Amino acid sequence: MRDRMKLFTTVTNRSLRAEFCRLFQREFPNDHDNGCPADQPPPATIVTESGDIPLVGVWPTNQNK
Repeated sequence: MRDRMKLFTTVTNRSLRAEFCRLFQREFPNDHDNGCPADQPPPATIVTESGDIPLVGVWPTNQNK
């Protein structure tokens, strides 16, 4: 159940994500492996044969915009 709820903390709609984060953090206050806070980019993963691996660290920005 927790993993299904955690998935909702990664949606791209910021207002929905903020609500999901509020509810998730209320239910699981010690779980920090989620897509919260909603004002940050959603977490990203790369899929491998061994499973999903989180991509962590600062994402480079496009300096040529």
